[in-house]
Amino acid sequence: KTVSYKLTVNKKALTVSWDKTSFTYTGSAQCPTATVTGAVSGETITIAYSIKNGDTAVSSAINVGSYTITATFGVTGGQANIKNYTPTTASTAFTIGTRTIAVPTASTTTFTYNGSEQTYLPANWDSISAYVNISNNKQTNAGSYTVTVSLKDTANNKWSDNTTTAKTLTFTINRAKTASYTVTNRTYTGVEQTGVTGTNVTLTGTVKATNAQDGITAYAEPTANYAWSDGTYAKKTITWNIAQAKLTI
Repeated sequence: KTVSYKLTVNKKALTVSWDKTSFTYTGSAQCPTATVTGAVSGETITIAYSIKNGDTAVSSAINVGSYTITATFGVTGGQANIKNYTPTTASTAFTIGTRTIAVPTASTTTFTYNGSEQTYLPANWDSISAYVNISNNKQTNAGSYTVTVSLKDTANNKWSDNTTTAKTLTFTINRAKTASYTVTNRTYTGVEQTGVTGTNVTLTGTVKATNAQDGITAYAEPTANYAWSDGTYAKKTITWNIAQAKLTI
């Protein structure tokens, strides 16, 4: 007599867990990793990943957004048949959030005109330079300037004040305090003589004369990048004299 029995072999349950599912943009690919336990001795579960951004399959998750990652399981060793296990796939949602960049802060560096180009940088430049563009920060002449600092990638980065618009800073190149003039009173000689000379100034009025006279008037004004020793740069009025020559009798 033959007796038949129906034998059912149930699938082995796998336990799937995911690590972190919240990330901050770094410019590199990021995604959760699955850990699978429950395989029988002699068999190893393999994992292949696929990622979607919405309904669109992507090769990796780099940019800010919401994603879904699916792990598809396989088996090596033993029977090498994933159908002996459940589940054969697992999915989880994850997000990549916007990276925060510190707002550029004003530098206390002092600039004075020296004839060469000088460069202004925010005080926290070293920590933000990789993520921003900067313009109008290199200048030569004395004056006040507005510097613009903007994020290179506003889709994936924001300032620490939660904005993405460009920031402005101002800096000044001060005039060099080297403007000066020299007054030399003269005695009549019959030829034209110079009574006023200067350095880094524009001289106007009467700086040269021939005849003897008192109260000859000239003017001195620092040129664009220079100032008087006290830091001012207003035009100054100068008087000088040509004394009468003394005859010997």
